[in-house]
Amino acid sequence: LLQRKDPVLKAFLKKEKQRYEEILTKTDAAEIRAAYAYCVSALEVFQ
Repeated sequence: LLQRKDPVLKAFLKKEKQRYEEILTKTDAAEIRAAYAYCVSALEVFQ
């Protein structure tokens, strides 16, 4: 199970979210949208 307090994982997910946001400005590929949605939902664990 993921630990809610894992700062390394949280930082990684934030960086990935930002990366996907940048990619989505250039393309609207379904696989990118799905990966972005996964990052967002994973980050919600830390809220």
